[in-house]
Amino acid sequence: MPLHLLNGEVEDSEIVNLRDRVSELEGQIEQSDATIADLRAKLSAATRSVSPLRKELTPLYTALKKLFGDMDAAGVVEDSGTTSVSPGKYEAWKARVSPSERTVIELLEISGSMTITQLSKAAKCHYDTAKAAVRNLIGKGIAVRNGNEITLKP
Repeated sequence: MPLHLLNGEVEDSEIVNLRDRVSELEGQIEQSDATIADLRAKLSAATRSVSPLRKELTPLYTALKKLFGDMDAAGVVEDSGTTSVSPGKYEAWKARVSPSERTVIELLEISGSMTITQLSKAAKCHYDTAKAAVRNLIGKGIAVRNGNEITLKP
C-alpha cells in the first residue's frame, strides 16, 4: 500500500474513483433488488396457479398412497409381464463371456427384457458396446431379439 495512504493522505482523484465505485455498486444493488422483487412476484403467481391443482389432486394422491401402502403391506408385487429367469441358470455362461456380455446377462436376468439403448444406459457403456455384446449373446444362443427388445433365451 502506498505510504501516503498509510499517513491518511488521500488524493482527490482517489476520492472521485471511490465515489464512482460506490455509485456503481449502489446501482447494481438497486438492479438486484428489482430482480428479486420481480422473481418474488413470479413465484407468488406460480404458487397461486398451482394451488387449485394441488387442491384437486390431493385426495387422489392420498388415496393412491394409501392403496399402494396397503398393497406393499399385503406383499403384492408388480407383474412386469416378463418371464422370470431362474437364478443361477446363466452362471456358467457368465463365467465364459466378456465383461460387457456378462453385464448384459445380469441386467436381462433382473429386468426380463430391455432395448439396446436401455442396456447401454443401465450398464453405463457406449451404445455400440452394448450392441456388440447383444449380437454376441444372440450368436451364442444365450439371448433372443423380439423386435427391439432383447431377452434371455428361456
